Amino acid sequence: MAEIEEGKLKVIERYTLLGKPLVQAVIVEDPEGRRYYNVVEPQLDTDVRRAVFDDLMEMVSKDLLLLDRVNSTTSIEKAYQLLLPVAMNLVRERVKSNPFRKPPKGLDSKIQEAAEAVAYEAAKELVGYGAIDPLIRDPYIEDISCNGVGIPVFVYHTKHEWLTTNIVIRDPKYLESLVSKLGVRSGKEPSVATPIVEGVLKPEGYRVNIVLGTVSRHGAQFTIRKFRSEPYTIIELLRKGTIDPQVGALLWMAVEAKQGIIFYGPTGSGKTTLLNAVTMLVPTEFKIVTAEDTPEIFLPFH
Repeated sequence: MAEIEEGKLKVIERYTLLGKPLVQAVIVEDPEGRRYYNVVEPQLDTDVRRAVFDDLMEMVSKDLLLLDRVNSTTSIEKAYQLLLPVAMNLVRERVKSNPFRKPPKGLDSKIQEAAEAVAYEAAKELVGYGAIDPLIRDPYIEDISCNGVGIPVFVYHTKHEWLTTNIVIRDPKYLESLVSKLGVRSGKEPSVATPIVEGVLKPEGYRVNIVLGTVSRHGAQFTIRKFRSEPYTIIELLRKGTIDPQVGALLWMAVEAKQGIIFYGPTGSGKTTLLNAVTMLVPTEFKIVTAEDTPEIFLPFH
């Protein structure tokens, strides 16, 4: 797996996903020209941090008032700010229970960093999407694909296309819990009777496909297809060279003439993107009725 610290990789792009604590996406390239997507975020990389994280999760599960306050938050940022003071106290208690012969330099800053890492991880698990939350947060990622235990998560980036990430889920139980969370949020939980389900994550509206480990060699799998908060317009597709101007004009004329249009193509070919762009050409006074198994049509003017 490509790691930035090796020093042999060229950083192509770096941008921030979360300001506090700092979470960044870093696109790197190896000497052979392969590109990777690395998430740089606070880690539970010490025994103290992992122990405090377990303590915090147990505390939240037992303290109904705290659990209700966490569940009422609408974002990871708010949950993080709520959990940070609690995590700080737990870290200090853990440090006091293991007294040092001589306190190490920068102990206060290390306590702060540990508390931030613990609060961030807890916020991801309680409010966000756990290990894949940074990928969900990244506006440049369109597809997230997890093919099983111990396999790097793959993403489709709007600028760099398919990339291998440094996110690897190695614990089968954690992957099962993550898949269960996706099922709950999509309203379609998989089971032995229906091991393959497809739904829409709420409130984001992203499409998710879930496969249980009972029918998969490498354990549970899932694919998340994200959509822009504002769909592409015909003008944007023309500027990007996605469609020919004459094709765009023909589609516009067909909509105005109330003609039927069929969008056909393989997965990921842009059917939904083009359909949403064309529906914006429908006059606002028209009534539109949609029949969808998975809601994907966005009608901002109707």
